[in-house]
Amino acid sequence: MLVVYMLALAASAGVVGLFVRQIFSLLGFVPSLGAGAYVVIAAGSLYAALELFLMTAFRLYRPTRDRATQITETLSFAACLIFVPYLLHVPIPWPSARLENAEPIIFLAAFGGIHLFFKLVTFYASLESAPTNRKSALGWAAAAVCCSIFTYLGTANWAREAEEARSVVAGDLATYRFGDEFAQARPVTEGAILRGSVSNEAGQVLALRVANFLDSEDSPSYRTAYLTVDLVGDQSRSYSTSVTLRDEAWAEVRVPSNYFPSGLREYQVRWTRKSPPNWQELLGMRPIVYNLPDRPGAVPPPPARLLVSEPSLYHARVRAKPRNFLVIVLEGLGANHVTMMGYEREVTPSIDRLAFGSLAFPNAHARSDGPEATLRALLSGTDVTDTRGGAVLKHSLAAALRAKGYATAAFSEAAQDDAAAIWNDLFGAGFDVVNVHTGLGKAGGSSVVLDRARNWIDDHNDVAYFCLVHLRELKDPVPSDRYEAVFPEDGGPVNDLDAFDNALLYLDRQIGALLKNIRDHDDENATCIVLTSLYGYDFSLGSAKRRLDVPSNRVPIVLYVPGARTARRPDRAKLSDVAFTIAALADARLDPSVEGRYLLE
Repeated sequence: MLVVYMLALAASAGVVGLFVRQIFSLLGFVPSLGAGAYVVIAAGSLYAALELFLMTAFRLYRPTRDRATQITETLSFAACLIFVPYLLHVPIPWPSARLENAEPIIFLAAFGGIHLFFKLVTFYASLESAPTNRKSALGWAAAAVCCSIFTYLGTANWAREAEEARSVVAGDLATYRFGDEFAQARPVTEGAILRGSVSNEAGQVLALRVANFLDSEDSPSYRTAYLTVDLVGDQSRSYSTSVTLRDEAWAEVRVPSNYFPSGLREYQVRWTRKSPPNWQELLGMRPIVYNLPDRPGAVPPPPARLLVSEPSLYHARVRAKPRNFLVIVLEGLGANHVTMMGYEREVTPSIDRLAFGSLAFPNAHARSDGPEATLRALLSGTDVTDTRGGAVLKHSLAAALRAKGYATAAFSEAAQDDAAAIWNDLFGAGFDVVNVHTGLGKAGGSSVVLDRARNWIDDHNDVAYFCLVHLRELKDPVPSDRYEAVFPEDGGPVNDLDAFDNALLYLDRQIGALLKNIRDHDDENATCIVLTSLYGYDFSLGSAKRRLDVPSNRVPIVLYVPGARTARRPDRAKLSDVAFTIAALADARLDPSVEGRYLLE
């Protein structure tokens, strides 16, 4: 009878293993034939081990040599025959879709009910049988231990096969545009792992950006993605969240510092379109995602992919430290056009209010070789003569602040044909995100840029940030419905100077709204603000007031640092000094060749 028992146990273990393999396959845990075989071995061995441990318990509690217990146990094994229709994919006309979706659970419950009934019969038979010694329990226990060893080996090999089959993201970062926003990222297939090294300091958060990958007109877009970030150190911790994907910008996800294990050394990022069940999260199980065809023989759909940036570490702000930095570049504004620096018209009340509480430099000078070179000097602290893009800004201010744990973003505007050049200059400067509004000269104009910058700042108030706002509406201002016609005061014909001043007054109000928003939300007064320009405009004498073709290099620098003294400084300053000063305030390292001046001295 013992031989029959063992054969029945082996057969039922095989059926249970096949059933578990089929369930695991549906859940995405069987990526290969070998992995499936290991699942059968592990599940079948675990089932056999539990059965043998149960017989060991029976022999220890009420030892008996009566065949009745083995007969009832053999009958309990026969309950696994209920799995056969499921394994053979026999269609069952379930009365509702819910029951059809719960089909595996129904089969498992039916098996469990029949199996439990015969277990109770076995227990009753052992109580009614003639007792004997307990030595036979050792044999049953030894067999159970052997099955447990096979369970461990099968599980370990299955886990190895599953990890080897899992897709790992490779390749270098590339620059992708989503809407008007540029960022560096990689396409990540659903279920694949984006892995990298990372080390953190106290008080940092981990941030990454996500967007739909629209590489063709037929590319699908998703409204929600479920993101999991595994952080590996002395221990492993996971952070899971849902991400609402935006239509015209990158979505940002931040992992709080309390999820960081000690000795953090590696991150692993993966995503799925559906929320993983809680039990998978609790057990740390990660399914392999397949792209199966709708019907056998059909072409499978393309894999689902999202753009995912490389994670960055940002310093969380605590008690006004570290400082934030906002740099506003108002292209076309000369120092001779700022009211507090001597201009006769009241066109810059918001800028004046900022300047009176700051260090104001009316004698700052831009470079003479064009706004592009001046912008690079402002962003690098280097007065270079080479006007090629990225190489000049290899050690930029933005890159230095990123290395110090700052979130960095640049917001600008350009005509459609000019957007690539502006993007190249700003993205080459090392910003996390570059947003170039392609609406220069159209409705909205610089106000759109300021709105986007304000929204980004509001989203990053809890971390240290460096934000550049590059406004170009004064580059070629013309009369517009959005400008209040303040000038000329007599209501006569509008000349170039009047159009410029009306546009400047409008922009000054928009800048004032941004500064007020910062004051309202920055309770600790920890934001340093710089306002400057790349060049200015002069206008002809006489009544015509035509704009001169040759721009002026005399530009304003307004530097607001909380707690610093305020003054109007007559000494000459350069825009490259701005980068040097900000780097010094943030204790960041610029290129060793930078020999700027600290403007607070």
